[in-house]
Amino acid sequence: AVVSTQSTGSLVDNEPMLQDEVNYVKDPLSALLFLQEFLLMSVRYKQLKKDWGARYLNLSKITDSKHYHVVNQAYQQQVLDPALNLLPHINKRHGHSEEAI
Repeated sequence: AVVSTQSTGSLVDNEPMLQDEVNYVKDPLSALLFLQEFLLMSVRYKQLKKDWGARYLNLSKITDSKHYHVVNQAYQQQVLDPALNLLPHINKRHGHSEEAI
């Protein structure tokens, strides 16, 4: 997403707002950088999840579908669900509404 600031006063006082779209025609370099960052984060996420799963099952490598499904379920319950449950509390602390999530 593209970051912009409100133009009412100092840039330091205003919190950045994320826009939903990257304008590929007007700013192709920013769009390319955004896509590159997204792809890098996706690869890092997959690698971290795979490593977490191997440690969770105390294996050097996840090699079969049974282990894969156990890891996915455990990851959902032990990592994703608690993290997603924190989002409304964090947003509320920063003054954002839950509807924006």
